[in-house]
Amino acid sequence: CNPMSYDGEHTGAGPRVAVVIPTRDRGEAVLRAVRSVLAGSFTAFELVVVDQSDDPRTQTALATIDDARVVYRRDPRRGLSHALNCGVAATAAELIAITGDDCEVAPDWLARVVAAFAESPDAGIVFG
Repeated sequence: CNPMSYDGEHTGAGPRVAVVIPTRDRGEAVLRAVRSVLAGSFTAFELVVVDQSDDPRTQTALATIDDARVVYRRDPRRGLSHALNCGVAATAAELIAITGDDCEVAPDWLARVVAAFAESPDAGIVFG
């Protein structure tokens, strides 16, 4: 994973929101999670998929997604925490949402996350 430097202040140069999906050896199964995020009502985001797979099946499956919001990062198998850190380092977004590679998020999931931070700007984390 190639981390980007980021000073913590949103400049408007990139998306304000990023979704990180860590994955390993899911192949086409990860597409369910990716497609559910892409189909959501909130559309101004970047989706970073961090792949720690032992084979190319996940990368091959993700290559079928033609959406500029999707960013693929291949990362050697070093565990979930490392994959999450890699995903966060790969974006300059000020809000990071995380979901699993086996989840299908609700259509309003990301809109609700963004709204929660807008309602409570001093919040550091929202979960549910």
